[in-house]
Amino acid sequence: MAFETLACTNCGSTEVQEVKPNTYFCNHCESVFKYIDPAKLSVGPAFCNHGNPVEVQCQICQTGLCSQRCDVVPAWRGGYDGIVRTQGFGYMEYYQGYDMDVDGPFLSVGKLLTSVALAHKDKGALSHVCYGCVIQAVPVAVNYISAGTICETVRCWSMSAGKCSCCQRGFCQECSTPKALDPPGSNLDRGLRPGATRTAAAAICAWDPEYNRATKTFFVGQLPDGMCQPCLGENSDKIAAMAARICRQDYAGKLVPVNDYTFKVPATSVRRKKYYEERARVEKIAGQYADEVRARVHQLAFTDGTCEREKIPAGRVMPYVGYVVADERDRVSPAAVSEVIWAQPIRTYMAPLRPNRRLLP
Repeated sequence: MAFETLACTNCGSTEVQEVKPNTYFCNHCESVFKYIDPAKLSVGPAFCNHGNPVEVQCQICQTGLCSQRCDVVPAWRGGYDGIVRTQGFGYMEYYQGYDMDVDGPFLSVGKLLTSVALAHKDKGALSHVCYGCVIQAVPVAVNYISAGTICETVRCWSMSAGKCSCCQRGFCQECSTPKALDPPGSNLDRGLRPGATRTAAAAICAWDPEYNRATKTFFVGQLPDGMCQPCLGENSDKIAAMAARICRQDYAGKLVPVNDYTFKVPATSVRRKKYYEERARVEKIAGQYADEVRARVHQLAFTDGTCEREKIPAGRVMPYVGYVVADERDRVSPAAVSEVIWAQPIRTYMAPLRPNRRLLP
């Protein structure tokens, strides 16, 4: 139908104008209506490449998909187990749990789907995406990870909550302090080694005026909120040792060592009626000392922002997390090496850990 004969569906007037593709405005009744020229319509195939009836379309490229085998979203909605092998940029794991055939860097399907959604916000929430569009999203995902938009943890695809105070990489709240200190096992699905940050912690205790025990404990070696899991593991022992050294040297005569990392504010022996008064006094002093030491530790530990992760020798994984980011963009453009999405058959914590020999020195 020619444009001159196009009529408003509400009043029949031909005084219409196109305001955006396939959308028209009637100058007579001021209504808006849609019209698609039949000559521009094309009929897609009724069956997908697998021989199944086409049920939906890819929201990115409009390819017809069957829900059983073509659509990535319902098949890999969990995202943890699916990976795409890559070149130029990807992750390598020390304890990978994948079949040994899956050798080399990879990106998780979760990261790729998140990248597709970010790059095509105009499509709305993604519910149908073909394998081709996911595979082609590798360079886009690499850019988002490198820019700190998507969390850098190996199998996490959450949006970053900010930059790590140590390495300045992007991590989500779950993969940085204080969440990264949750009990062992809570972060297994993200590829973090369980219990990796259970290291020494310095503390100042308010001592009981009557019994040989602490009434209140203040930890002084905590790392700042937002520090990522790799840096957390790297710095925990160093921070605890620094806090203990400050307590031992700067508070000599005020704090009494209980062990290498714990110090107490001694109480004065008093009569029973003065017990709670003395206990409150000691707890107030312990809290004051803890605040002072904590401020000193933060000032001394994070003024330069240096991090050892960039000094990890080639072929070695990052400490405390069991993976390394393989970045070879200086000589190879990031891309998928095949159109296959590999599956992890057994989760790493459900089977004996098996080292990937490629990463051993």
